[in-house]
Amino acid sequence: MTRMPIALLLPLVLLAGCATIKPTATVSPTYSSISANILSASCIHCHGFMGGYNFSSYANTLKAVDAGNPDSSPLYLSLSSGKMPKLGSHPSAQQIQAVREWIEAGALDN
Repeated sequence: MTRMPIALLLPLVLLAGCATIKPTATVSPTYSSISANILSASCIHCHGFMGGYNFSSYANTLKAVDAGNPDSSPLYLSLSSGKMPKLGSHPSAQQIQAVREWIEAGALDN
């Protein structure tokens, strides 16, 4: 029986592991995209119906947003500083940028 050198197996093992990595969802700067890809994945389990901010609806989400000004919006500030989420997956830089752009554009219900 022929033995394959470990150096030849390593790339195969690494490639097999990469096949299970899921790419981060692309998020457009719209409420529907942010809600589906960020709020529901990273925020809603704590901020759905419990105390603090509630992201279960557009109207509730606006309580954490200063439309037109992301730098004074608690939602953007918490995500961009890394303060939130305390549990769950943290949004990517691209996703946080989409939140910023949505707020800058007036935080429309789109």
